[in-house]
Amino acid sequence: MTSTRWTRSKARITRFERNARERRSRARAHLERRQKTNRPAPGLWRQRLHAAGLFAGSLALGMLLAPILFRWATTGTGMGAGGAPTRVTSIAVQGHERLRADQVALATGLEPGAPLGELEPGEMEARLAEHDWIESAAVMAAPSGRLWVRVTERKPRAVLVQSGSAERRFVDGSGTPFAPLAEDETSELPVLRSSESLPTGEPDPVLAEAVALAEELRRRGIGELEALQLPQSENPAEGWVLQRRTPPRIAVLGAGDGQLGARLDRLSALLRTDLDAVRRSARVDLRFRDRAVLRPAGNGGKSGSR
Repeated sequence: MTSTRWTRSKARITRFERNARERRSRARAHLERRQKTNRPAPGLWRQRLHAAGLFAGSLALGMLLAPILFRWATTGTGMGAGGAPTRVTSIAVQGHERLRADQVALATGLEPGAPLGELEPGEMEARLAEHDWIESAAVMAAPSGRLWVRVTERKPRAVLVQSGSAERRFVDGSGTPFAPLAEDETSELPVLRSSESLPTGEPDPVLAEAVALAEELRRRGIGELEALQLPQSENPAEGWVLQRRTPPRIAVLGAGDGQLGARLDRLSALLRTDLDAVRRSARVDLRFRDRAVLRPAGNGGKSGSR
């Protein structure tokens, strides 16, 4: 009995050890395969070291030569790195109507071939706005070397004449006197007369009101207007005065006290009548409520009213 149990136990131990050895063998084989996979092939380390050396050398050489190549590419040729221009090659103008493109280009103050890197768009826009006919400007430099200039020109709405001066200047909607008219230049724009000197290039609120009033006269059909006299400091009570080509030659509107619309209505109605008194009158005063005071020409100062 004892011999039989020992033999069976020895057999079980043998099978156990055999299984264990097989497991260890499989594990060892797996480990060796992993190590072989991760281990570089013969000569691979040398190849990697050689490639790393070439990369480091190329990088160092590029850093050394880059400033030299950049200076060579951007000096004396007008071209930057990659063939990009470093100087203004042309000027393209947009938005101009009265001015020619070459006049706008000249107003930029740029010399031919000016360096792109030295351009100051804000300063250039301010310089362009100093031109009589340019209200505002926008400047942009393109990578191609072309400079784009877009201008907004002033729109003349009236002509300003100063008492005692032969000079005539255009006025825009903001009441800004700007460019002078040539001596032989004619204009169909309404004429504004001022007894005071008004500076060029500066908006004036009274002039702006005068432009609007002149256009309102035209809209209402009150024609034959020779000039619109601005309120005078020496005679403020008269306010706005119309100077006409036909009787009544003078129409006194008064100050802009909220009653101008009603006074223009009375003047328009008066001019539509076919009355002898109106045709013979030299002056009409509309400052009085609901009436127009007519002063005939050459009657010794006597006046009538309607």
